[in-house]
Amino acid sequence: MKLGPSPVLEIANLLVWLALLVLQATDGLADGFATVYLPISLTLLLLRQLASKRPAFDLSIVFLASCLFFFSIGIILWPFSSLSPADFASLVTEQFTWQQLDDAAIWIGLSIAITMATMMILRRRVRHNSQPITAAFLRLDDPRTKGLYRLGVFCILISLPAVAVELVDQLRFIQSVGYLALFSEGIAVSASSKAFLYVFNLGFGLTLAFARRRMEFLLPAALFLAVATLDSLKGARGALLVPLLFVAWFYVSRFNVKVRLPAVVMSLAFVVAVFAVLTFQRDSSFGQGSMLQFAVDALASQGRSLQITVLYQQVADAVARFGDYTVFSNLLIPITAVLHPEIRDAAQSMDQVIYSNNLKHILTYVLNPDYYFAGGGTGGVYTIELIEAGGVLYVLLSMVLGWFLVWMPRAMRKPWVRFLSIYFFSTVFYLPRGEFFVNSLIVGKALFLYMVVVGMYRIFRSNKRPLPVLQSDGASGSDARA
Repeated sequence: MKLGPSPVLEIANLLVWLALLVLQATDGLADGFATVYLPISLTLLLLRQLASKRPAFDLSIVFLASCLFFFSIGIILWPFSSLSPADFASLVTEQFTWQQLDDAAIWIGLSIAITMATMMILRRRVRHNSQPITAAFLRLDDPRTKGLYRLGVFCILISLPAVAVELVDQLRFIQSVGYLALFSEGIAVSASSKAFLYVFNLGFGLTLAFARRRMEFLLPAALFLAVATLDSLKGARGALLVPLLFVAWFYVSRFNVKVRLPAVVMSLAFVVAVFAVLTFQRDSSFGQGSMLQFAVDALASQGRSLQITVLYQQVADAVARFGDYTVFSNLLIPITAVLHPEIRDAAQSMDQVIYSNNLKHILTYVLNPDYYFAGGGTGGVYTIELIEAGGVLYVLLSMVLGWFLVWMPRAMRKPWVRFLSIYFFSTVFYLPRGEFFVNSLIVGKALFLYMVVVGMYRIFRSNKRPLPVLQSDGASGSDARA
């Protein structure tokens, strides 16, 4: 068994963060040191992963790049931006001290260090597979997979017109009432439209699970991105950027595409351009200066997760009055929806604050109730959920995330994991701006639908198999029957 790369860098980084935690507790840490070290440590970890040989479908790059952006982009761009990481002006107006930012940075950096050290230690013990991804490796040599792929394409095609019409209707509604109405009022979706959305997502998931060739993947992916583009026009930037990143990640991993530096640079430039356009579409007040300054400020404004962590630490006692162990809120959604059906289709409301146990709802309401009921929000931060859960769960769940990053590439051999891979990818990407766990209700419905469709298809195929023809002593089939 060939061992993976040594986890020396990750363990050293973990020890540095533990030392910073001790120095902060004893008032021996220079102001701003931990805040500045956070992007440095994330950059080193990211470069380490980029330089090492990683398995296909690896998510560690996605995780680290997302953390670097959402936690630290404001610090990185500080010399060029008109926004300061010490100033926060959104749902509340605050000016933080460097000591407050350091305290939040330490808990963020320590959790990421535990995750990466766990991942590298486990990866070192896992059998290293350097072979390219093939149809046989992904268990696509079964003849039944072609029929399931065709079923996926059929589901996409029959549902696409209805999905497009529904998104256009939603876009018109948002244009008439404003983007925040998505959260303050919600959008009523008919049962038939929901059904077509389920069918569309089912179809795309089946093509992810059973596509054998590049074109078999790219054609459904193009339709998926067309729908994502239409959805993003409502104002949600992630509605397009995350699908774009997912399709690129899946395509490169599944079909053994070698990515070169110029392609990466061009892709990043394209993503930044798309992000800037979507930001300007949602809030044109950002474009008060030059185009370059607008782009820098738009990017810097997204690195708020460190500041939101400071805000949470200031109001942690008030948050505790409405929620406890909020890290498990997504796992408990099916139970919560049964016990409190009033929150199933509710937008941002007092029922959500009281019953959902969701940090995004609770923290925004505690900080600014008027802003919350108007549709605004802080977004989530997974490290805040870990901090709120207490020391033991903080460490254990940070380690669980490291285990997941090792499990995912190996598990992608299984069709059901590839079917759900877009949910796993989105969850990992949004960790610095979302919850720790996947939405169990959404993923549970998708997995149930997959099991039913695949199970029924296999039963149908088994009933359609021709009966074997008996032959004896070299006689032909017709002679044997005679």
